[in-house]
This record gives sequence, C-alpha cells and structure tokens, in this order.
Amino acid sequence: MVKWKGVKKARARFSKMSNGIDKQVEQGLHDFGGYAESQIKQNAVFTRGYSTGNLRRMIHNDYLPMATFIGSPAYYSGWVEWGTRYMDAQPFFFNTLERIAPQLGKFIMKR
Repeated sequence: MVKWKGVKKARARFSKMSNGIDKQVEQGLHDFGGYAESQIKQNAVFTRGYSTGNLRRMIHNDYLPMATFIGSPAYYSGWVEWGTRYMDAQPFFFNTLERIAPQLGKFIMKR
C-alpha cells in the first residue's frame, strides 16, 4: 500500500493558484477592454458626411465576469462601419479590434 503525504496541502495550493489565475485573466481582460475602447475612439474619426462626434462619445466598455463588452448604443454605428447603398463604409471598430487582438496576451501576462 502506498501512502501519499501532503495531498491535502497540494490540493489547497492548486485551488489557490486557480483562483489567482482567474483574477489575473479577469483583470487582464478589463485592462484590455479599456485599452481597446480608447483605440476605437481614436479611430472613430469620420471625414465624410455629417459628423457631430456623438458616435465617438457613445463608444463604451462594460465589464462582465471574465469578459469585457465594447460597443456603442448609437443605432447608426453599424451603418457607418459597413456602409449603406447610399454611403461608403468608414470602418472604425472591427479593423481596430483585429489590429490590437494579438496584444490581449500581453495584458493578461503582465500581472
């Protein structure tokens, strides 16, 4: 028969480590969300058509458990992003996310 020593102690350490990792990932996601929001706002400069800056002001970041939500409640933001048959697209959202997405790991690993 084999006796294992320190199993309870090891389990407690692993449990503590997993809780710490969850907090690091969540904080990294929140930091990345704030960074992404600022980058999207910088790219939301529209040169064609009538622009008041409302769409840029409405871009916001909401923090959720283990997630971050970046969006705009402006009903016309999709029309600006993809265009319409009357208006050319002025992409500002998804192209920015594609450009900065590889940096997500840096935000999580810096903790």
